[in-house]
Order: sequence, then structure tokens, then C-alpha cells
Amino acid sequence: MRIIGGAFRGTSLVAPSGRGTRPPLDRQRETIFNIVGPRVRGARVLDVFAGSGSFGLEALSRGAESAAFVETGRPALRALETNIATLAVDECATVHRTDALRLPSDESIGGPYDLVFLDPPYAWLENPGALMRFATILDALDERVARPGLVVFRLPLGSGLPRTARGATHVDIRDDGRSRVHYVHYEPSADADGGEDTQ
Repeated sequence: MRIIGGAFRGTSLVAPSGRGTRPPLDRQRETIFNIVGPRVRGARVLDVFAGSGSFGLEALSRGAESAAFVETGRPALRALETNIATLAVDECATVHRTDALRLPSDESIGGPYDLVFLDPPYAWLENPGALMRFATILDALDERVARPGLVVFRLPLGSGLPRTARGATHVDIRDDGRSRVHYVHYEPSADADGGEDTQ
């Protein structure tokens, strides 16, 4: 596994062992970042279920302003901290050693974020009620995503969420042959401030 674009292109990343994580293939990550495109530069990024941090670190390599990582597994945290040190991005990377299910209540995670990645491991998704809990995490992001903002997440092919994410304006879903990638868009409301003055 390696950084595939930007300033750190070609740098190898450490991946945690075991089924607790499922790092995306380089090809999958490249496809996602090709679609996300210009949203990355200058973005405040949140990487949930961060694992090795491949999404957030890829974003930093491509010009993101900062990246916050949410991870609780010890092997994943060790790999994540090693990768942050390897890329020397300590000043713009923040690690939150907390469970993703605490997103609704953990104020330390902060925000708003312009770009959010969620990549839950299959082992976590196999637990009873996991999709409902995942939908709760998505709902919690409503108050942490900037407008405009984008949330990107992968789920196994054939799995479906029980409802659309709260606050989302539209969702673009694409299959990559191994998983289903959701691009959840959040746009400013029609009545938001900043419209043209009328005389």
C-alpha cells in the first residue's frame, strides 16, 4: 500500500494486520480521488474508521489543509502513527483515539469538515445491527460537515442502508467491482445567507 498522488506519491504505508481493517486497494483509492478531484486541495478532512489512515494521508499528499483520524484499534493506531511520522505531517494530522459510534457526542472531534471518508471494516459490518449503527454515524455527521461538503464511504456489494443520511442533498453511488462507493453531497440550503441583495 502506498500514496498514489501528490507530494508524497510513491511513499509506502504500513497496514495493520488482521481482519480489523480492510485497506482499500491503490486502484480503488485512485478512482475515489479522481472523482473527488478539486475538493481535496485546502480541505479539512475527517477520516473515520481510519485504519492505516490511507484516505486522510492521501488527501494531505494532494493538498488538504488538515486531516483528523478517528480510530480505536491498537494495531491500526500503531500503523496510523507510524504513517503520520513517515510522512512528517504531525502538524496537520490529529488522531482521535475514540470509537466511531461516539461521533454524536464527542465534541473533541470538532468540525466542520469539507471532506469525510468512512471505511468500516467488514468484520465490524458483520455484527448484528451494524448497518443501523452506521446510519446513526452518518446522521451524526450532518452537524460536522461543511456546506458544501462531501462524505465518501464504502460498503460491501449488496448491502443497503436503512435510510438516506440526514441532511444530504443527493447521493451518487458507484460500484468498483469489489464494493459499493457512496458519495453523499451536502449543499447550502436555498435560504442560506449570501444571496444577492434586492432593491
